[in-house]
Amino acid sequence: AICDEYLKKNNIDYTLRFTFEMQKEKLISFQRLCHVSNYAFLDTNSYLCIHKEYGPWIALRALIVLDNHWNADENQDETKMESLND
Repeated sequence: AICDEYLKKNNIDYTLRFTFEMQKEKLISFQRLCHVSNYAFLDTNSYLCIHKEYGPWIALRALIVLDNHWNADENQDETKMESLND
């Protein structure tokens, strides 16, 4: 709910993807996504994502795909960005 409020308030369009969605156009490899984002290592022997602190005890449930251009030069100053916790 906090994320939804923040995105709507800042006029950022988004799409939600869930692990249980099996339609071809919505299918996402959550384990591969987890690995390439450096959230957790995908072990090819066990097919488990291994987090640095929590080990395999993590759950991959959803992904928010933002429809917004990110320009690192414009967004260097973190004080310009609102915190989701505010």
